[in-house]
Amino acid sequence: MTRDPIPHSAIPSKLAKSKERYPPPTLLPVTEEDIPALARIGLTSTRNELLFSSPLFWASPTIHYDYLVNFIKTKLALPSWQFIKALDPETQQIIAWGASNINEANWAETPDHFDTSTLSGFLNNKYTSVQREWFTGRRFLYLAALFTEPGFQGRGVGTSVIEEVAHRRADREGLVSYLQGTAVATPFYVARGWQPVERFEVDLKTWVKGDGMGYGFYKVGYMVRLPLET
Repeated sequence: MTRDPIPHSAIPSKLAKSKERYPPPTLLPVTEEDIPALARIGLTSTRNELLFSSPLFWASPTIHYDYLVNFIKTKLALPSWQFIKALDPETQQIIAWGASNINEANWAETPDHFDTSTLSGFLNNKYTSVQREWFTGRRFLYLAALFTEPGFQGRGVGTSVIEEVAHRRADREGLVSYLQGTAVATPFYVARGWQPVERFEVDLKTWVKGDGMGYGFYKVGYMVRLPLET
């Protein structure tokens, strides 16, 4: 037995979904003066993620914040890195940011130094191992960061940032793009042209002292995006 679809006009207006349109953000290069605001957004936007909000990865929010400040400051000085910020067009406040790096063909010649006895070192070693397997001897774009202020998520801000900091940059260079992201973030990237190619899971209970109650598996997806023909 089949049923005819219900016409949209028959749905009560309060139940019909409508997508509010928001003005596009202003996109600008990041400056050193922006670093504290960017670090704060990176901290608040991951507050509800089990891994980043737990002491397994960061002993405290202050340590996480300091790491972000140092990461941004260090990479911002390198010519291969690009940082883009998004401003609320009404208040001109920073509401999102992203960062990408173009790794040259000889990037894999640089040795890694990760403390794999820590969860963060273990994960970074895993990420780099995958990059070495796929991209040794090849240039590629690495999308290293994309953070949006929680109150501005779902407004197209993240889309604007990723298009500028990653898509257009990779397309100009004809480069494959790469990222690693959580299972929760995967649909966002798929909807914007990224392809999941591999995934691995980490049993967080094995990194907890005691019975590990409340911890499960942390799933990481590796994704790529092919450049558009210009």
